[in-house]
Amino acid sequence: MIRFPPAEKKWITRFAVIVLTGSIGYGIGCWRLVHGVSGYIAATLVLLAFVCTSAAFIRRASGDRFSRQPNKAAEEQDALMELEIKRAEIAALQSQINPHFLSNTLESIRGQALWDGKEEIAEMAETLSLFFRYGVGSKGNLVRLSDELRYVELYFKILKYRFDERFRLTIVNEEEDAGLLDCLVPKLMIQPAVENAVYHGLELRSGPGNVEIRLACTEKSLLIRVVDDGVGIDIETLARINTRLQETQVIPLHAGTEEDSTHSGIAIFNINARINRYFGSDYGVSISSAPDVGTELEITLPKMTSRTVLSEKPV
Repeated sequence: MIRFPPAEKKWITRFAVIVLTGSIGYGIGCWRLVHGVSGYIAATLVLLAFVCTSAAFIRRASGDRFSRQPNKAAEEQDALMELEIKRAEIAALQSQINPHFLSNTLESIRGQALWDGKEEIAEMAETLSLFFRYGVGSKGNLVRLSDELRYVELYFKILKYRFDERFRLTIVNEEEDAGLLDCLVPKLMIQPAVENAVYHGLELRSGPGNVEIRLACTEKSLLIRVVDDGVGIDIETLARINTRLQETQVIPLHAGTEEDSTHSGIAIFNINARINRYFGSDYGVSISSAPDVGTELEITLPKMTSRTVLSEKPV
């Protein structure tokens, strides 16, 4: 007597059921042929389903026969690939959110708030609408420095609704040159650095806190320093963070140790990777800090304006 493994027994049983069901269905359909064309169509469809299902079964059975030996590495690779595909699907669904719908909704909330005399709610909705519109807008990869700073000011305005006057933002142009604000920088670069200073520096201390953005330049470089007076970072963690900043790959959202995440958000590593890919390893992010004193994050970029924008595509 031939004995089959449990997995094969399952597929053989399914195949037998398919054959029996297909045969009965086809016979009934042919019998109904005398009553009209509908019986013939039904029989043909049943037969087609039977053939396709049988072919799928044969392919599966053939594949199983030649791949019975377990391959742990291949299974892990397949599982990882499936996970990445699902992450991509989630990202795709998130990207389908219509920015115009959200913007119009916020405008409706603002209008209703004004109608009801709730001016603070109306102002909050307007600020959030402007903040969101810049974030999802299609201005390109490079924007004026003044636009990025305006975006940071909107972010801090939203923070005030939660923290009142606890945190203060100051922007200092050390060159006293208004033309510096026309320099081009990667979009959505400064605000994540400021948010990092607030979340990992100021929120962890009691009392008020300050964030200062200092703008400076050399003949060929633009320097943007984000300085906070928060809790700071210890020497060992700071060394590890700066080592990771030497890497140019984008860090997945789930990556990074818990200790690193406590002191520096993953967004900082990704900002550094973006700058490296746009302009090369001569530019990027560096961090200096002292515990209980504060942290300084320095962003170094090539000095560019609309007249001196890179002629080649970012790498």
